[in-house]
Amino acid sequence: IEAMASGTPIVASDLPAFREVAGDHALYVRPHDHVAWAESAIRLLHDAPRRDAVGRAGRVAALEYAWPRVIERVVAVYERVIAEARGRGRRRRGGSGSYRAVPS
Repeated sequence: IEAMASGTPIVASDLPAFREVAGDHALYVRPHDHVAWAESAIRLLHDAPRRDAVGRAGRVAALEYAWPRVIERVVAVYERVIAEARGRGRRRRGGSGSYRAVPS
C-alpha cells in the first residue's frame, strides 16, 4: 500500500491477498517464478508509459486504505453492529420505571 501511495509501480506475487489490495493496479507473477519476476521488473523499467500508468493507478487505489477512509468503514461496522444489537433486544420495564434492552 505504501508503494502504491507513492506512485511506485507494483510487481506482486499472484496471491489472493495481493490481488484484493492492488486489484488491477499491479503486475502479477507466480510466487516462485524468478524469471517472471525479473522479466516483469525489466518490462516496467523499459516501458515508461506502462510504468507511469501503473504507478498513477496504484496511487488512486491506495486512497481506499488512507486512514480517514479506513476509520469511516470501521465506524460504519460498529454502528451496524450496535443497531442490530438494539433491534434484537426486547424492551422490558425495569424497577424504576425505565426501560432497558434485554437480549432475546
